[in-house]
Amino acid sequence: MNASASVWRWGRPVLVIVLAALAVGVPLWLVIATAAKPQGEAVRPDLAPPQQWQPGQNYTDALSQGEMPRGLLNSLLVIVPAVVLVLVLGAAAAWVFARRRGRLVTAAYTVCISGLLLPRPSSPSCCNCGSSAWPAPAPA
Repeated sequence: MNASASVWRWGRPVLVIVLAALAVGVPLWLVIATAAKPQGEAVRPDLAPPQQWQPGQNYTDALSQGEMPRGLLNSLLVIVPAVVLVLVLGAAAAWVFARRRGRLVTAAYTVCISGLLLPRPSSPSCCNCGSSAWPAPAPA
């Protein structure tokens, strides 16, 4: 094995780790630094550390004034039943697909798998909320 192959063999994992650390570390630092900044500094999010660290006060304000516990409870009231329903129905469907044979079961299995594997058609809307991801056309 030549020297360049050896360098690439050891350098590639290091490069991947460095790129992954940057891809995770920079946004994570931005969140941590912005969460600890006073409101005047947090208006302009950047990678600079806060002049005055006050994460405790910021989280206290968010919990008391921002109605965060109510939002958490509302999210749990939607997420928990949805996950339980998906698990129960998915387990039941998997049992049927594994135990039964026939054209109808094969067709249903094919539809379920194709729904997971085939990409969703793109649309100009960014989500199902109706707002457009594309800029509005200029007036004539």
